[in-house]
This record gives sequence, C-alpha cells and structure tokens, in this order.
Amino acid sequence: MQRVTIFGIICLALILASSAGWSQDDPGLIVVVEGAEISFDAPVLMVDMLYPLLPATPLLNALGATSTWDAAAQRLDASLGERRVQMWVGRPWATVDGAAYDFTPGLATFNGQPYLPGPSTAQILGLEATWDRDALTLTISTPVTMPEGPTVAATLLNVRPEGNGTLVVRLRTTGWISEVALAPGVVISRGRADASQPAAPLSDLLPGDAVEIVLGSDGQGIGVSASYRDIFGVISSIEANELRLASGYSFPLGEGIVASGSDGAPMHLLGAVGENALVKFNPVDKEVWSIVSTRAGSATPPDTPEPVLAAFFLPRYDRPQRAGDSVEVRIIGSAGGRATVNFGDTGHSMTLTEGAPGIYSGIYTVPNGIMMLADRPTARLEVGGARSTWVPSNRPIMLDTRPPVIVGVRPDPNAAITERQPQIQARYEDDGSGVDAAFVQLIVDGADVTDQATIDLTQTLYTPPVPLAMGGHSVMARVADRAGNTVTNNWVFNVARAGTGIEAVAVEAGAQPLVAGDMVTVTAEVVAPGRAASFAIDGVAEAVPMSLVAGTTTYRGSYTVREADIAADAAVTVQFTAADGTLHQADAPQTLNIGRAAATFTVTVPAAGEETGRRIRPAGTAPPGSTVRWTINYEKFILAGQVGTGTAVAGADGVWQAANEVDLRLLLVGMGDRYTLVAELLGPGEAVQQTEEVQFRARD
Repeated sequence: MQRVTIFGIICLALILASSAGWSQDDPGLIVVVEGAEISFDAPVLMVDMLYPLLPATPLLNALGATSTWDAAAQRLDASLGERRVQMWVGRPWATVDGAAYDFTPGLATFNGQPYLPGPSTAQILGLEATWDRDALTLTISTPVTMPEGPTVAATLLNVRPEGNGTLVVRLRTTGWISEVALAPGVVISRGRADASQPAAPLSDLLPGDAVEIVLGSDGQGIGVSASYRDIFGVISSIEANELRLASGYSFPLGEGIVASGSDGAPMHLLGAVGENALVKFNPVDKEVWSIVSTRAGSATPPDTPEPVLAAFFLPRYDRPQRAGDSVEVRIIGSAGGRATVNFGDTGHSMTLTEGAPGIYSGIYTVPNGIMMLADRPTARLEVGGARSTWVPSNRPIMLDTRPPVIVGVRPDPNAAITERQPQIQARYEDDGSGVDAAFVQLIVDGADVTDQATIDLTQTLYTPPVPLAMGGHSVMARVADRAGNTVTNNWVFNVARAGTGIEAVAVEAGAQPLVAGDMVTVTAEVVAPGRAASFAIDGVAEAVPMSLVAGTTTYRGSYTVREADIAADAAVTVQFTAADGTLHQADAPQTLNIGRAAATFTVTVPAAGEETGRRIRPAGTAPPGSTVRWTINYEKFILAGQVGTGTAVAGADGVWQAANEVDLRLLLVGMGDRYTLVAELLGPGEAVQQTEEVQFRARD
C-alpha cells in the first residue's frame, strides 16, 4: 500500500472556530476505503494531532459521493445515495436531510480548497469509520447489515474454503465442535472487537476469531460476524498454557496458537519470550491465537536453565470419549526432551516423542474399562535429567467406556399378566457421562414405539394404546450414554387369561402419605397355591416375601416404612410362581405415597407448554424436607446446553423453589428455541427417586 505524503509544513495561521490548530508534521497517514488505500494530491492535515483533515473533493469521490463547493457561501453540499448533507466553514455541525448533526471539528479551507474531517465525514454519510490514532490509519467501509435469524456464538477453529465455505467452530455454550456450512451470498464482516466490523472475504477469517453465525432455515450460515483483539507488549513468560506480559496482563493460550517473527518466518513459542510482540486474542475467552514478534522467526526454542512446558493441548476434544476413540495430544516446550502424560486416576499414561524441535505430539487410544470424568490430564517435560512442573491440559476430558445399566424392567421377564394394556417400563442409570435421552429406544413386538413413550434420564414408560393379544410379547430397550456406550435389554412377558394365576391384589396401609413406622400389608388372591409369592414397592422395596394363609388361596406380606423411604405414586407389584413354575405378575389398583408427610412430586413453575418471560424461578411440590435437584436445558438449532442448575429443599408445606430467578437469555445468542426443566427428587446418597420433565418456551 502507498502511504499518503505529508508535507513538512505547520499551518499556524489557520484556526478553526473551535480554536484547534492544524499541522502537517506527522510522519504519515493511511486512508483505506473499502479495502483499498487512496492517495491525495493536496496536503493532508491534522487537527491538534487528533483528527485527520482531508481534501474534500478526492475524499468524497473515493467514498462514491457527489459534491458541490460554493466558495462564496463557504458551503459544501454532498450526497450519497438518498442522503443529502450540507456543511459550512466554521460550524461544528452539519445538516443531514435538513436535520442538524454534530460535525466536529467541521468543514475548513486550506489554500482556498475545502477540507473535511475524515472520520466525521464518513459517519455523517452513513458509512463505517475506524480511526486508529496510534497507527495513523483511517478505515472507511460500507456498513455491513447482517441478516436476521438464530445466532450461534463460537470460536473459529478452521475455515474450509471448498464450495461456499465451511466453518469449523467450538460452540461457546457447550464447548462442542461443530461444522457450519455457509450459504451462497453469505454476509461476512471482520474487525477489532472495540471497533466496527467492515465487510470481509472468507479468506480474512482466522482461527481464534470470535464469531457469531446467523443461521438460515436450512441450518446454513447466512451471516458471519468475526472479531478479535490485540495488544502490543513485552512477553515475560509463556508457560503452563499461559502467556504473561511485562505489563502484568496474562492470557490463556488457544489450542491453535501460531507464532511468527518480524520476517514472517515461523517462531517457536519460547522464542518470543523477552521480545516485543503483537499478541492477538479472542475478545470473549481471551485465548491467544497469534503472536508476531519483533525479532526474526526461528523454529528452534532457546535453551533455558530448566525445562519449560509452555503448552499442553487437547486440540479436538469436546464430547465424552469411549473405548477405541482417539484423543490428539500436543505439547510445546523445551527441545531435546521427553514428554510424559498421565490420565488422572486411571493409571494410564503415554510418552510423546519430539517431531519438530520442542514440539511433542501423539494419539491416545482410549482403552476399555477406564473412567475419567471431567478431569484434566497432566504432563511433564524431561530434558537431560531435569524435569518441568506438572502442567494440566488446556481443557478437561471425559473418558467413559462403561455403558449405562438397566436396573429394572416391567413386566418382569417371563411374567404372566392379565392386564392387556400394561405399563411397560425400563429403568436405567449411568455413573459416567450420563444417559443421553435422545438415544433411548423402545421396541415392542418388533415395532419401534419410542416416539410414543415417555422418556427421561432415568426411565422409559410406555402403555400400549390398544389391548395386547393373548400370549407372548417381546420388548427391547436400548439406552446410550453421552459417550455413545450402549446397553440393550431384551425380554418377553405373557398376557394370560384371567383365572390362571393372580386373581386380585389388595393393599392395606394407613392414611397417606405414609411415614416411618407405618406398615403396608399386601394380599394376593391366587387360583391355587403355588411355589412362592412376593411384592415390591417401586423405588422403595424389592422382593418382600409373602406367606400363604393356611387353608386359603391367599398370600400376605408386610413392609414397615423406614425413615429414608421416599416415593410418590409408587406402584405395588406382586409376583407369584405357580406350582408348574409359571411366573405371574399383577399390580395393585392403588399406588402409595411414602415420605415424611410426603407430597406429590411435581413441577408447578413453569407449566408444561407455557411461554414464560425471560426470567423464571423453578418451583413445585415434594415431600417436606426432601431435596430436589433442578436443571434447565435449552435447544437452539445446532446448539444445546445448560442454562442453570441448583438444588432446593421442600418446606413444611411441601413446596420447593429455586433460591433465585434464572435468566433464560443466552449470552450473544438470545433466547433458546425450546427449554426443558428436569427436576429430580433425591433420596439417600443423592439417589434419584423420581424425575419430572417440563418442556416450555420463553420470550425476551
């Protein structure tokens, strides 16, 4: 680019109405319009070393405006598009379509020619103007109008230019890595976060930029706004994933960080220590992605008294990893050593070899049988017998090789029931990454009924809409966790004719809700005495033995409620093994509420399907003194994540309520498309006794 010529003259005789002084003794000025530098034949002036004063006619021509100069009236008329502007010498204001606007420092003349303040002129004509006084650079561009639509906030990891382009990003709310294809004609802007973002080509987008992507109805990006920040200073240290400046500022390192010298050659991170450098970072999470040092580039790190581990990255990790998955590991530090990585309490470690000077990398293949939940691996560098400190990775990792466990099904396997529209249930739990409800599947008699079932993080419930035929029926329940580990349970049950097994079930109990010390007595009338009978109270007791009453076909058993028992609408189920070995099963017609003056476990705020305001305070009912854990999740196109979570204790009136209101608005993304409140009733040891889910929407 050609730098504007500055004449070595100081024009002290010319004074603005504001008494500002003009000068031309600056070393140089760059004026860029729509990405191209422009030049001037006449002198370029400065006002008190604050504002650039530019020759009006060539400036307006470069901006695409037309103008008329009335020397007698000392007035300049300009128009750009439908905007009409009038300016007068000596007035720090101008009119735009007849209305007065501030126009500091105003129109002036030099050698009889009109001069305009560059930034104010661009702005009053409706253009974007960025004046960098330190760099003496004025950038002017047409404002970028972003299309409307759902917006995704992320950090840019990579740009694939093929076709219309694809952005590989790390989503800000979830940390997941996603790819967003760009639509034809996508609108792109890029600039400093503290200034306007002018239009930019796809090639200007760089890894580490903070991006906001506007999505079209097909999920493609129709608008991209990218921003960055930078700072100049002396780098005092780069160690343990942190860059420190001599000024005291510190920044985390981005996983794709690159460093180069003043000559453009690549530079090892440690080579930039002690040097003046331009440090470019993400304006949201402050991660440094680019360093340009004032010294020449060198890929060989300098010698240090002790080994230095500058950075330890897990560059592509986002979601839980299962057995067989590959985790990329990269370490940057002193040269000529050996890097050791430990994976938490798993007992697993790996040694990395040095590929390039001071660069160590490798692939960790997750083995079977380990679990590492939201922890950070640690690494150490050893050079010539000396060792660095242990450094944690830049982000945590979750290794989960164990599938969920299906802890109970109903009807029981091989049970004979007389109910022709039974409730089919699979209960499950996962002590690792957690059940992924989106990948729970239920198949009955070969038909996929998942869409008709009620599914949450602890169970799946399904009631056939029409009576089942007599005879055997098959069920398959498949449950996956967030890492993709899957468990499948197949079982069969039989629908039998009445009069072949259990004829009736009755429950005797005190006034509900039941409390500690109350007794529950269950009786079952059977066709003929058999081998054994027992009953279960869902979530409270299993296989409570029942005895045959002498001389009858009645089995009876009792259970005494314990202090820790909590249940709401718990089913009571009797199992009876007939003399021929056939297992019969039947539910009592009533359910039980058990707990300390237990109340029904519900969610009352928000209501299912409700459209709430921006802030809500989750609430509901539960047994007095019981603990409820609540979580609000959101969905927004390709985004999904958590808005907030907490616990609440139900009061004596059986009402629980979150401690504070929850703001449902997502930072830089806005309101979600859909929200789900998951409330869990916790028992001893925080075991989940019951789960309620409510889906709702919200407005800003």
